[in-house]
Amino acid sequence: MSITSKRGFILSALAAAVTLGAGGLASAHEWPNRPITMLVPQPAGSIQDLVARALGEELAQILKQPVVVDNRPSASQVIASSLLARATPDGHTLMVSVMPNVIAPHLLKGQNFSGNQDFAVVSHSLSSTGFLAVSPQLKVNNLKEFIALLKANPGKYMFGSAGVGTPMHMFLEQFNRDANIQSVHVPYKSFPPIIPDISNNVVQYTILPLGQLQMVKSGKMKGLGFAGAKRDPDHPNMPTLDEQGLKGFDATLQYFVIGPKGMPPDVVTKLNAAINTVQAKESYQAKYKTLGGTTVPQNVSPAAATARLRHEDERFLPLVKAGKITLE
Repeated sequence: MSITSKRGFILSALAAAVTLGAGGLASAHEWPNRPITMLVPQPAGSIQDLVARALGEELAQILKQPVVVDNRPSASQVIASSLLARATPDGHTLMVSVMPNVIAPHLLKGQNFSGNQDFAVVSHSLSSTGFLAVSPQLKVNNLKEFIALLKANPGKYMFGSAGVGTPMHMFLEQFNRDANIQSVHVPYKSFPPIIPDISNNVVQYTILPLGQLQMVKSGKMKGLGFAGAKRDPDHPNMPTLDEQGLKGFDATLQYFVIGPKGMPPDVVTKLNAAINTVQAKESYQAKYKTLGGTTVPQNVSPAAATARLRHEDERFLPLVKAGKITLE
């Protein structure tokens, strides 16, 4: 599909979408009074989907209402975010968001929202960090050798991401800038198809969840460093990229539960308290252990979650603008 066709498809889908939710605004004493819809901007099986389903299952028991997961995959969360912005702000329509929604309006013009100021941030749901994965066919064994190879061959090597404007794309653009290298972006629809292409040297590098480290152990790719600020306690022998010279680099994904702008404060408070109760459970935290590199935040207030999301905006929006990254 051409970029023009893709733009037409997305805008048509947005125009055809109906406003989610109905009725007047609810206060906490009467909320929730019907099923809650949890929008997910990624397909089933993604980390966002896992968060929504695991969280929704627990919340349904606390709130005594079903939580229905609605997958609306699209480029950089555009369709799901637009649906959320149009929903009645009564706490019955939410979304699991990853990193800044503020990127989307700069990727595709004509959206009905302009950024995170058009949403109410309810909670900080998950932090997840991956590692730099490279093709096993590259004759490099550490970050220094890898960067030297790319610098010696500007524009020759390719990196794969889960799509234009996705967090994976943003982190890799940041990596290229910090390392002062030039390479070619190959956008995929999601990250799983990148894995065999890394193994077969179709693309040469990407950032993957730590759950994919078994591919390193089997020799199907090389892992050149943990992409977080500190070493992962479950993999203490893997040095960070920061330790190897890429100072300050941190590719940690931040997941949030957000709602439409204008949600009643008492509903936000009640929902935040329910989510904090869920996230404090060891059984809930255990669901993410197999992913590796994940942390379930504890007792984060709506104000603190909002501040964290704004930090992500401030970090990546300049990169979008400087790189002129767009779907159009």
